[in-house]
Amino acid sequence: KVIEYYQSIHNRNSIDGNGMLVKSVVNFVGSAFANAAWFNDKSVMLYGRGDPATQNDFALPLDVAAHEITHGMTARTAALEYVSESGALNESYSDVFGKLVAFKNGKDSKNWKIGDELFKDGKTFVRDMESPKIGHMDQFQYKGQFCHRFNDFCGVHSNSGIPNKAAVLISKKIGNEKLEKIYFLTLTQLLRSNSNFKEARAQ
Repeated sequence: KVIEYYQSIHNRNSIDGNGMLVKSVVNFVGSAFANAAWFNDKSVMLYGRGDPATQNDFALPLDVAAHEITHGMTARTAALEYVSESGALNESYSDVFGKLVAFKNGKDSKNWKIGDELFKDGKTFVRDMESPKIGHMDQFQYKGQFCHRFNDFCGVHSNSGIPNKAAVLISKKIGNEKLEKIYFLTLTQLLRSNSNFKEARAQ
């Protein structure tokens, strides 16, 4: 469904534009891997099962699958470096297209929560794009600090809330059909590996 979305909406033949086969491994090390991930060096998706008491299979939520597979497309286009602002943009573009793919496949177009289908309680979610914990530049975490895995490479997941909220506001203003065209063009043709928020906004 993710590959079909990029083909039908953006005329892109798989994530590399040349029909690349996207491989997936499900039940990856069983419940020990509570995650879904795109491994770029091997061009493969990995889906764990998570905690069966609280979580559904990580292969279930379409927005999660689309998020991870979009990381593969980003690596082959803008190649946004996974640190600080460029890294937060990398995460944000995956969130945006994660939801756009889900919307195209019948999911509630007013629900901007990422990964809410992962959890059995019906309340928990991974991120809320519409109401992120960080939604303004003056809240940016780890600014000017050395980026490493222990601070999430200067908060790529938390600081993604800033461009995520911007995307939701744009969607409400012009609609998802225009949003997805603008964002696809920007990601695949206009951004560079070290692009920051200011440049992404301008483009």
